[in-house]
Amino acid sequence: MNAKITAAIALSISAATAQAQRYEWQDAICSLKGDFDGSKYTAAQIDDTREVFNRLTQVNLTSQTPNLATDIDSLSAQNLRALDKDYRQMRQHVSQLDVVPQAERFKKALLKDLSGEYNLNRLVLFAYLDPATALKQSPAMCRHYITPFLQNERAVQDKWAWHVEDRIQSQEKLGNVGFRELAEARYQDEKQQDAARYAKHDLLSYGLNNCANNERYNMHYQEVFDSWQRVSKSLFGDSIQMVCDEP
Repeated sequence: MNAKITAAIALSISAATAQAQRYEWQDAICSLKGDFDGSKYTAAQIDDTREVFNRLTQVNLTSQTPNLATDIDSLSAQNLRALDKDYRQMRQHVSQLDVVPQAERFKKALLKDLSGEYNLNRLVLFAYLDPATALKQSPAMCRHYITPFLQNERAVQDKWAWHVEDRIQSQEKLGNVGFRELAEARYQDEKQQDAARYAKHDLLSYGLNNCANNERYNMHYQEVFDSWQRVSKSLFGDSIQMVCDEP
């Protein structure tokens, strides 16, 4: 072979080898590593890309809504301000993530998901603090959880009883035959302790929250997983090596 051609091939192989860089990461149960083209991407870009995909399957804002019925009395406009601040900071952080080109649409999806999460938390907070405002902001099919609070306590208690029975029937359709006894016992116990407080918490933190959550944009977990598989394949090709813990 001509010496010049041999040298050119060797130089080409050497350049390709220099551009191949190792990237290592960890998921829930596996350690992974693969080689990527350093002339096209950086390790930092891959870090940011993985963060986008991880955040698409998790809660990203610190919830300001009450986890327990006993938390209701401490709610105030301060919770709204804290939620607003958390959202602004997280949105700025996500906007600044430098992802690989193949992941740009997923970054946009995350920003949309983040907006939906913010609006959901804001709606539930307003339902506690200002039901009239919440009613205007709520999806039409979820307003029935709010309207009793603009009427009277009897309407609230009737709606709570309906919600408990509706949840029982939903579980029974799924084959959970023992759910009714437990749910009814809990309902009677909470009704005895503080009917107004528990009714509000159940209708707003569960009923309204779950209804509005079903109406917001949210990329399905399987879609996120499949999309990451395609993106990682485009980055690492067949070089990915994986070591997983025993189940």
